[in-house]
Amino acid sequence: MNNYQKHMHDIHPDIELIHDTKRKMRSAASTDAKNRRKRSYRPIAVLIAVIIVLSSALTAIAANRLVLSNVNQTATFDGIEMTITDVDIATDENDIAQREKGEILLTLKDISGKGRISQFTDIKDFDVRGFKSDGCEMINFDSKTGVATYSLKVYDWPHGGIDYFNKRGKITIKSIATNRKAETVDTELDVASHLNNKATKSGESSFGIIDAQNGYSTSYLVELLKKDEMNLPVPAVSWLRITNMAMTARNHLNIQVERTGDMKDYNFAELKLKKSDGTEVKQINQDVHSEIDYHSEFIFEVTEKELEDCTLYAEVYDYSEGEAIEGKWETVFHK
Repeated sequence: MNNYQKHMHDIHPDIELIHDTKRKMRSAASTDAKNRRKRSYRPIAVLIAVIIVLSSALTAIAANRLVLSNVNQTATFDGIEMTITDVDIATDENDIAQREKGEILLTLKDISGKGRISQFTDIKDFDVRGFKSDGCEMINFDSKTGVATYSLKVYDWPHGGIDYFNKRGKITIKSIATNRKAETVDTELDVASHLNNKATKSGESSFGIIDAQNGYSTSYLVELLKKDEMNLPVPAVSWLRITNMAMTARNHLNIQVERTGDMKDYNFAELKLKKSDGTEVKQINQDVHSEIDYHSEFIFEVTEKELEDCTLYAEVYDYSEGEAIEGKWETVFHK
């Protein structure tokens, strides 16, 4: 053993010194790890803050609309299945342009195999809780699957009827009509020669028509006619008669009609006034009377002289060969 080896052999380490050194090393390692974690937390915290800000912005952008996709809420009655698929409704009643774009999409399918749902099947009596409706229209029929898709136009929410993000909206269908036949027919009436020049005015009515494209509402003030001052059959439509017809203030032509007892359930007709070149005269109102007595009043913006160049048509929707299916298809949608 040389002197170096002998010197090393005689060295005996201080146990307390070793323990103290280990403690200091562990403390240093712990401090370094904490510093690394703090440094890594900073970008994460910044990212979270950015996400929160963006989420708030997106919520603000979507705050005035209730948009639901793939809702898939289903109700079945008498072998016919109704499914709500999509909801897109503006929730700001002051936003006229957006308000008129409210739409609910739903489908109907006859799962009984009776084939009652076709391209000629219409939803007739329905209600969307909390909303007014501007009608229901079939927008697609898949002949392979037998599924009909309908668009329900909904608008307005008086008195804050629904808390859209906490409560549920409800759709109820009460009747469906099958085998619709639609055609446009010439009424074969010379309107100008049948005007009631002694017609009694029953009062005035004011209303607004919303222009969704341009985002404004146009107000109209119209005169209404007293009921049943005429009894003029419409040759082309056996169950329709004119009960009053006259020129009123502001160059308006009022045509009041009544659907008679010969009318099949759900049959209806819409009057159209067309010029000789085929363009339609502006119609500014209809159905201003109660539907209970089957009276409607169609009002056109036209002068008496212009009438000489016009023909009165009726768009007739006839369900005489079809079936009225009564029931209750009801389901909900919610955020």
